[in-house]
Amino acid sequence: MKVEAELPLRFECEIDGSSDVEAVFDSFFSKESKVYAISVHGANGGIHIDITLSSPSPKISKFERKGSPPRIEDEPTHVVTLIGSSSPPWSSIIAALVYLEISVVKLKHLGSSAFELGVILPDEVEESKLHNSLHEFSKKHPGIDATLQSENVFRKAKRLVVFDMDSTLIEQEVIDEIAKFSGVVDQVAKITESAMNGEIDFSESLRRRVGLLKGTPSNVLDRVREIIRFKPGVVDLCKALKRLGIKMAVISGGFIPLALYVKATLGLDYAFANQLKVSADGSVLEGETIGSIVDGRRKAELLDVIAQAEGIHDRRQIMAVGDGANDLLMLGRAGLGIAYNAKPKVQQQAKARINQPSLLNSLHLLGYTEAEIQQLLQ
Repeated sequence: MKVEAELPLRFECEIDGSSDVEAVFDSFFSKESKVYAISVHGANGGIHIDITLSSPSPKISKFERKGSPPRIEDEPTHVVTLIGSSSPPWSSIIAALVYLEISVVKLKHLGSSAFELGVILPDEVEESKLHNSLHEFSKKHPGIDATLQSENVFRKAKRLVVFDMDSTLIEQEVIDEIAKFSGVVDQVAKITESAMNGEIDFSESLRRRVGLLKGTPSNVLDRVREIIRFKPGVVDLCKALKRLGIKMAVISGGFIPLALYVKATLGLDYAFANQLKVSADGSVLEGETIGSIVDGRRKAELLDVIAQAEGIHDRRQIMAVGDGANDLLMLGRAGLGIAYNAKPKVQQQAKARINQPSLLNSLHLLGYTEAEIQQLLQ
């Protein structure tokens, strides 16, 4: 190993073989060392590492793919955000990226358990493969979410955030709660689970479940509203987004009276959901819905409708959050689609994942630090 120091707190080394990587990073990423930035580049079986332990003067240089490997001064083309651990397994992370020939040129501490790696991708790499690799990494390291995004002005400059409601903004699956009062919870919950996993068509599943609710007193919706609890971080997230001037919407496969309650409580700008048909005297549910069903396709269409109404022409300024298979089209339509504590199929296909309790972590994906988030919440 050859090591040279350009400045007292800047180190470069060239190593052969992957066995030395872990030793190098274990020493630099100790609790006593605060790493400001790193540059790691793998080529021809060797690895070039450039580590800075304190914040240098800002420098910008143009990086050409041909020639020398990228260095700390080079501007990243993408970012990898790590959420969920105060001490991520850096050796494994760096080794995984270098194996994919991804160069790491920046490290930013977003908070006590969130970090951002500025990276440069090879020209020939397929981003879909990288997303899959990071998903596999997260599966091997439970509790750590790794997300790849392009680094550009639109990553932070969001103008619209769209949420699913059940099990995303709120703890409950509303139709399951209604079913508890109706005495058919087991039958309804089984259908709900199959629909959220993408095993059966959502529209058909909704028709079956709503049919089981026929004859239920219509005031059941008032009783369900009383037990609604918001997911951790949801109230603060909506407060922060509102202070940033971002429009917010809930698009739910649930029911409009409860979606309107969530909209009013959180200060959202739009609410769309299904409408239950009630008897002529308004006393009981008829076991049917009125109008078009808000399924996965309709959710994506409504995202487009809201974007058009708000004059948003670049999808990179839209973020969507959901947990079920019927959210996938909506997540794919947004510039940043986040699977929040989602079903396996959704996690596999979504470009971003948050498997942490608090949805406030989604602000880290936009590049906000804990200190900046606290400013927004003051």
